[in-house]
Amino acid sequence: MSKFKLRSKILNLRKKNSYKKYSLYPYRIYRFLKKNKINFKNVGGYYPCNHEIDDLDVLNFLRNKKANISLPIIRENNQMDFFEWTNKNPLKINKYGIAEPALGKKIYPDLIFVPLVAYDDDLNRLRYGGRVFMIVI
Repeated sequence: MSKFKLRSKILNLRKKNSYKKYSLYPYRIYRFLKKNKINFKNVGGYYPCNHEIDDLDVLNFLRNKKANISLPIIRENNQMDFFEWTNKNPLKINKYGIAEPALGKKIYPDLIFVPLVAYDDDLNRLRYGGRVFMIVI
């Protein structure tokens, strides 16, 4: 099956199940980060859209553990910069229909939660289409 067909199939399945609330178990993620001594002082995340799994519980949990949380703003040529974000900061909808900070201080994340469509047995990320380089730890 081609990546295009697989992506469409998975997105349709996810849309059908979008009413379900999946937990990412924020405390388990926090314990994993602490146990493996992974720096999470500055955490980049994303505001969920297109029926993505909601990472806001994890971001809020890490904020309560004194992490600085940031969301990306997509610039020209699909470049991204991350800007500090709290629940009290306004968001705006960009040209792709994605919520991003309206204001804020630029932050360079130590750790980024990345949205994806799915992944294969070798942990290769099936994405929406843009080129992304990432390290999986």
